[in-house]
Amino acid sequence: MTQPFTPHARPARMDDLPGLVDLVGQLGYPTEARAMEGRLDRLLARPLVHRVVVAPGPTGGKLLGAVHATRRETIESDDHVEISGLIVDAEARGTGVGKLLVAAAERWARDLGLPTVRVRSNVVRTGAHDFYRRLGFRELKQQIAFIKEL
Repeated sequence: MTQPFTPHARPARMDDLPGLVDLVGQLGYPTEARAMEGRLDRLLARPLVHRVVVAPGPTGGKLLGAVHATRRETIESDDHVEISGLIVDAEARGTGVGKLLVAAAERWARDLGLPTVRVRSNVVRTGAHDFYRRLGFRELKQQIAFIKEL
């Protein structure tokens, strides 16, 4: 008899690159492996500022999800951890993977001695808003994002 699979989280590694490319594409941000390689390499090189955690699938190949948390130091607020990206594979949604990854970001914040975790979510991702509320997050404010190409 096979044991049911229980998702777990671990720090990301460079060999997670193909799975991360797939996940960010599912979130609507298609990227080339070479670009992701540079990003991941930079993030992993700064472990006191960035934490990337993945949830590997049962065979270790496909990733079920990933979270990127960032230590934020700003002039207007106390230091905190911000979830910069949370992605759960479409087939793994509703299985507890997202909750597991958010818990990893919260654990990292506590390890850093920071009492707050924040997250920003696109206004159209109402399912994500409900998810965060169920985990105890409260809405802080609404914003408009601007970008200027240089």
